[in-house]
Amino acid sequence: MGVTILNALALLQAKSEGASFERTLMLGRLACFMSLRDLRRISSRLPADSAFVRDIQAGRIPAYMDDFFRALGATTLDALDVSAFEDATIIHDLNEPLPEQLVGQYDAVVDGGTLEHVFNLPTAFRNAMDALAVDGRFFAALPANNYCGHGFYQFSAELFYRVFSAENGFEIERLLVAPAYASGKWLDGPAFNVADPDVLKDRVNIGARGQLLFLVQARKTAQRPVFTRWPQQSDYVAQWAGPSAAAASAPHAAVKAIRYLAGRAGGFGRLGARMRERWLWRRTAGANPALTRHHWPS
Repeated sequence: MGVTILNALALLQAKSEGASFERTLMLGRLACFMSLRDLRRISSRLPADSAFVRDIQAGRIPAYMDDFFRALGATTLDALDVSAFEDATIIHDLNEPLPEQLVGQYDAVVDGGTLEHVFNLPTAFRNAMDALAVDGRFFAALPANNYCGHGFYQFSAELFYRVFSAENGFEIERLLVAPAYASGKWLDGPAFNVADPDVLKDRVNIGARGQLLFLVQARKTAQRPVFTRWPQQSDYVAQWAGPSAAAASAPHAAVKAIRYLAGRAGGFGRLGARMRERWLWRRTAGANPALTRHHWPS
């Protein structure tokens, strides 16, 4: 769990837009996953008299990002973890409900890669949401694609929009997707905004050959019980509502025609792309000692 240049830039943007970090809870004590060059880039946007900036100016790379959050304005800074091996200030298993004394106590809850490692995911999300005061914000950098084996889960845009919903007392302020890591370095993007599938009336499928991260920024708008009803996938909800609702949410006939013609025109290019993708996958999988080729029955 840590802070990369990517989520550092997202946190700095949130701060510039008025987000408070006065009372911050880290899910796991967050390590520094940045080079000195990256640290100098972000330190230029922080108070010059902060301990964090002084360390960077002296050429010191911090092991943990505690002073970064203090430079963002944290006067209360806690780290919650299942064990004390990284000197967490609160020992608690996120699989279990949050202790009552922590409910509503924080202006910011920051996850640099914890929730995918917690098996009881609904409870873990509820804990992060319950820890926030009204108008507080949840920030996270969590796996999107190609993290199979990294933790228990990879995530989708649908999940975040359904979890951080008005029904649960939240709104998504920003959801970004960006490449995470390449050639031995954490990347700073390019990041792209991700639309709500319910607004698009279509599924948001995101593919990539490299590792992708979601950057989540959600604000607590009201104190409401979380998950009094379980979230449901938006396109199924539209179908269940009946033929009239499904028809209203379906793409316009002209849009369908354009998609059809564009699909026909691009068919040969997509065929070549699929063939290349399969070849690359066979080559990658064949070199992985953990994988063996499966042959479908004839």
